[in-house]
Amino acid sequence: MFDVKTRGRSLSPLELEIMGSIEPADLIAREDEGQLETSQPPTLARLRGIHHDIARLLATGLSPAEVSAITGYSPSRISTLQNDPSFKELLSFYAQKDAEVFVDVRKRLATLGMDASAELSDRLVDKPESFTNTQLIELTKATLDRAGYNPVAKSLTASVSVSPEELATLKASIPSSVEVREIMDATYKTEESADE
Repeated sequence: MFDVKTRGRSLSPLELEIMGSIEPADLIAREDEGQLETSQPPTLARLRGIHHDIARLLATGLSPAEVSAITGYSPSRISTLQNDPSFKELLSFYAQKDAEVFVDVRKRLATLGMDASAELSDRLVDKPESFTNTQLIELTKATLDRAGYNPVAKSLTASVSVSPEELATLKASIPSSVEVREIMDATYKTEESADE
């Protein structure tokens, strides 16, 4: 065996055993045995809502690429699902039921929200006096919050270095309703030590 230097662990010796020559008859016999076994992806342990959504979309005739764009699942994952026995059964169920209307809860809630919003808008235009100020304020808060204009709390923080005498003078001049926080700095220098 050759002594070859490599990085990392040393290579283990490779052992070969010649069992005989390969004849054309061996190749023909191998062809008759069929395909070699390949690893199969694990089957679905449990069908979830997303699996139902994907099956419904595929049953309507959409391509896996279109279903991928809608659901966010990769085309390869959808292809793997299409080969799963339980998903195939689910897909055939939805293919048989294609005449039925499937309820999309999110779509129904969105439609309900838009209808309620339109009704409120109509009432606000037709009979603005039917709303109290409190109702209008709450309506404004809710709609602006959902539109991204939520209330913002602002605070101002100031940091200043002062001597103990100046701090005592400032404290005496501040009204009692204002909160003052003392933060002591460990690197406090007196004027004397600064001159040295």
